[in-house]
Amino acid sequence: MENFNYITLTAEEIQSALYRAKVEKAKIIQREPTRLEWGTSKFWETMAIICPEFKENNDNRQIIYQLIRYFMGDNTLIAEGISLHKGIMLAGPVGCGKTTILKVFQRLGLTAFRDCCNLIRLYSSYQDKDEFFRDYAYQKPRKEEGMLLDDFGSEDLVSEFGNKTSVTAEIIRYRYNSRLITHFTTNLTAKEIGDVYGDRIKSRLREMVNFISFDPNAADLRK
Repeated sequence: MENFNYITLTAEEIQSALYRAKVEKAKIIQREPTRLEWGTSKFWETMAIICPEFKENNDNRQIIYQLIRYFMGDNTLIAEGISLHKGIMLAGPVGCGKTTILKVFQRLGLTAFRDCCNLIRLYSSYQDKDEFFRDYAYQKPRKEEGMLLDDFGSEDLVSEFGNKTSVTAEIIRYRYNSRLITHFTTNLTAKEIGDVYGDRIKSRLREMVNFISFDPNAADLRK
């Protein structure tokens, strides 16, 4: 930085310079926050209510910022390969905060989606299995625009008349055909999803979701 210490200002010049500096600083203080700044502030305010012990760190900082932009409808994400017309597949190791993060966005109401966290229990509670799929796959007309399938790939197979059925695979098939926004959390990698569900489901998911992944070594925040 250039040194101007050799220049002497009059008292009047100093007062004028201070006034102009204060005017410019007042503009910064009084400036309305951008939509993205507002969303970021609301995210952390809501996180403090839902999960006070959750802390921002190097593992989650960039992912959270990217998700804030996604749920705020930031079209510039297309340059990063993120489509606003697809859901989110948030992948990562156990305890890194995947579900908590998406629950915050659900609470914020920036985009409406309901959660479905125990498919097997829900499926078993329905005597009419077609009704289950109407509720959780076809999605009856309701205010929610999307759905969160939590812990995708954990407990999935049920037995019906001696046949093994993947409830999640059926829901994906229905929602894929209906072009309904679906979000997921999972501990599986993209390769593991293909190994568990096969290439057809993996291909459909590629069309349905943006795959956003934590580092495999991300810290377990529950410890």
